[in-house]
Amino acid sequence: MSSNPPPPPPQARRITKPGPPPQAPKPKFTPTQYKSTQRKVQSIIIALPIALVTSWVLYDRLYLGTERKKFEAPAVEGIVRKD
Repeated sequence: MSSNPPPPPPQARRITKPGPPPQAPKPKFTPTQYKSTQRKVQSIIIALPIALVTSWVLYDRLYLGTERKKFEAPAVEGIVRKD
């Protein structure tokens, strides 16, 4: 028998898993075909509450007889108010 030294232990290998497949980058802006629709929806979202409240206040004044709120201007020193 020969007196050869035993072989060195095998090196630990790092097993890597394949990552997710590359995807196309997402667009930063909405597509041009949706811009007009986006503008319309945004206008409705903003205008609808204003229209509802204004309509209710006018209905309340005209048909239910509620008086208009009157705000007194704050008095400023040195200015005489003529009524």
